[in-house]
Amino acid sequence: MSSQFGIEDHDQAVERIDHPIEYNRDSVFALGCSCTWGVGVEREDTWARILQEKIGLPVYNLGVPGGGADSVFRQISRYLPIVQPRIVCIQTPSDFRREVLLEKSTMKILHHDSPFNAIGGWNAEERGFVDLLGEKELAMSKKKNYYAIIEMCRRYGAELRVMRSTNLAENPRHLEMTPAAADGLHPGTAWHVAVADFFLNCPTEIDRIYEYVD
Repeated sequence: MSSQFGIEDHDQAVERIDHPIEYNRDSVFALGCSCTWGVGVEREDTWARILQEKIGLPVYNLGVPGGGADSVFRQISRYLPIVQPRIVCIQTPSDFRREVLLEKSTMKILHHDSPFNAIGGWNAEERGFVDLLGEKELAMSKKKNYYAIIEMCRRYGAELRVMRSTNLAENPRHLEMTPAAADGLHPGTAWHVAVADFFLNCPTEIDRIYEYVD
C-alpha cells in the first residue's frame, strides 16, 4: 500500500488486521506498540480482539512492535481517512522511541523488510542515538504527533480514547494483571483483559489527553 507520503509501506505483513481496509464507520482502531500488537500472546487474547467481543464492533489491531508516537501517527494517517472508525483507542507507547524513514533500509522489523526503523527504548537509560533523542526533541516530537492525532480524529469524527501506563497502575488489581506473556517480557492475557475493559468504559476527555502530551 502506498501511503499519503508517497512511499511504499512494507510492514503490513506483520499487522494483525482482520478486517477489510475500507470505509467502516461502525468500527474501532487499536493503536500502540508490541503490547497492543500482542507479542507473546495469541491473536484472540490481544486487547483489541477482547474489546471487539465486548463492544460488538470490528476492532482493527494497528499496533506496531517497537513503535512509538511516530508509529501511532503513521498508522492513523494511513488508515483513518479510509476506514473512518467511530472510536480510536491508543495504548501510549514509550516516550523514548522515535521512528526514522530510511527508504533503502537493510534493517528488519519482525523479520520483514520495512523502510521505517525504530530507534530508542523503554526509558532514557536504554535508548540509543542519544544525540538524536534529546529530552527536548523527544518532548517536541511527542507533542507534534499527538496534536496531529487529535486533529485527525476531529476531522474524521472519531472519538479518541487514550490509556497511559499509569491508568492501570492506579488500579488496585494491577499486581494481579501482570503475569508475563509467553516471551517473558510482554504483558500476558490478564493485562489485555484489563486494557480492553479500560477502553470499553473510558470516556473521551480531551483535557486529559492534552495533559498527557504537555
